[in-house]
Amino acid sequence: MRRPGRGLGIAALAVLMAGLLMAAGGALVPRLLYRAASYSGSAMAPTYAKGDLVLFRKDPAEVRRGDVVLVTVGAMDGGEDPGGPVVERVVAVGGDTIAYEPGAPRLMLNGRPLDEPYVKDGEPTAGSPGPFSVTVPQAVSYTHL
Repeated sequence: MRRPGRGLGIAALAVLMAGLLMAAGGALVPRLLYRAASYSGSAMAPTYAKGDLVLFRKDPAEVRRGDVVLVTVGAMDGGEDPGGPVVERVVAVGGDTIAYEPGAPRLMLNGRPLDEPYVKDGEPTAGSPGPFSVTVPQAVSYTHL
């Protein structure tokens, strides 16, 4: 003989278990797929301010021009090591040629001025080491550091 209310207890237990699984999945999936980084620079202003928390996919399917990425770089040109990953915007991808001449108002991408509407105060070349021209190898992207 069935006890009254027993089916309700089993249903409540099933709902509780489903809720716990959903909560665990909701906490675990973002940690597996994404990485959070605190932005500490000023080069990405006004898009990101110092202290902003930025989420990045750990394994992006494809990196495109304009994407914001988290990269690890060492000391460059005798400068200081940034001490960990840095946030940068991709300006060129495999096969692109990126160039800069001192005094030029913009970087050149494949022989044309690079349109960067997100650049603050029109300073797309701030921090450039000097004149350069580089063709990005296939399967590689170039960030303007």
